[in-house]
Amino acid sequence: MLTLPAELIEELESEASFTCLFAQILHTTPVYYNNSDVDIYWEGIRHRSYPFQIRTASISLGEVVTSLDVDFDNISTELASLALNNELRGTEFKLYFASIDENLNVIGTIPLFIGDIIQIEFTDEIITFTVMDEMYRWRDKQLNNHSPLCPWRFKDPNTCKYAGTETWCDKTYDRCAELGNTAHFGGFRHLPSIQEKEIWWGRRPK
Repeated sequence: MLTLPAELIEELESEASFTCLFAQILHTTPVYYNNSDVDIYWEGIRHRSYPFQIRTASISLGEVVTSLDVDFDNISTELASLALNNELRGTEFKLYFASIDENLNVIGTIPLFIGDIIQIEFTDEIITFTVMDEMYRWRDKQLNNHSPLCPWRFKDPNTCKYAGTETWCDKTYDRCAELGNTAHFGGFRHLPSIQEKEIWWGRRPK
């Protein structure tokens, strides 16, 4: 995420009717949103009106934002379905600041953050995407990142293998048990219980 020069922001806002944020979730079937009250076309792509906002940003010692929590109002079955029925972790996420004129033309944009979705949380009102900056993989020393949630796409015949009549899954072991499909659960459900514990390999030190 960039620290934007005040002069640049003032220049964009001086020519604009309003400003907004563009969010792009670049999954196999990408979705494009803006957080104003109207749909806006940018670079030939319709960015639909959808309420969202940046909740928190984590900043490294170098004063560089390394992760964001972005809250989307849980009002769209499309977004909820996309998050529930697809593996979005690792999907590219882009966020832009945009200046818009009175005719809904984009005067200019500034990239605020480009990264990958690493976590999704649901409440009745909010879907929160945690996004890590695109350089985080260079700092990752692990061969794989494990999660207590199931990574499989719901009803995928090669992984999930659920073939019942239910239409949703929240990727948890409890829901998998309700569906009678735990034999194909792909998550590591015991991770939260050992997350803060010390684990010794070999002989424990005296």
